[in-house]
Amino acid sequence: MINRPIIIIGKSGSGKNTVCDILVKEYGFIKVVETTTREIRNNEVEGVDYFYVSDDEYNKLRTNGMLATNTKFNRIQGLDTDIVSYGITKDQIENNIRPLIITNPLAMKQLRMVYPNAIVVYLDIDDISRAKKLVKRGDNFDEVIRRQRSDFTDFRHDIISEVDIAIINDDYLLTPREVTQYIIDSIRELYVIEKNCPI
Repeated sequence: MINRPIIIIGKSGSGKNTVCDILVKEYGFIKVVETTTREIRNNEVEGVDYFYVSDDEYNKLRTNGMLATNTKFNRIQGLDTDIVSYGITKDQIENNIRPLIITNPLAMKQLRMVYPNAIVVYLDIDDISRAKKLVKRGDNFDEVIRRQRSDFTDFRHDIISEVDIAIINDDYLLTPREVTQYIIDSIRELYVIEKNCPI
């Protein structure tokens, strides 16, 4: 039996990673780790942040039907442009009891095609509060602007109509723990309707 994935989406600074950490530590979810062709950064750990592979290895995963998602981004470095691929392997989802995925709307749609029973959670915070949070935590101002522009593109349509649970948390009025509890309660309600709750 394929396990039911929980997918969390939200703009930069919406609290996705904090909520994910609580779900992993306190509720036994397993965070799904993406595979990428980009190089590892100094503060990253193989198998924790990403699985890092070559273009050839990534293409082999794709052609063998092992990817549930496949997204490509143009990366500009100085005067050079290259393409970086990101994907989630099916075994990361199917071999875990409670798979938990943080991703973007495009990958969410791809996941829904493969796993139509997935539960999608959307964390929505107003843009000003998110920008303040990103600057406060030390993100470079230019990077904050880039992320907000990227979020505008990624979330340009009415995403709420495509999710199962939407949490609007303007000004961060709810703490990460309260947001997490709301997610757990909502998942339980969905499962009660279907008569088989594993949490």
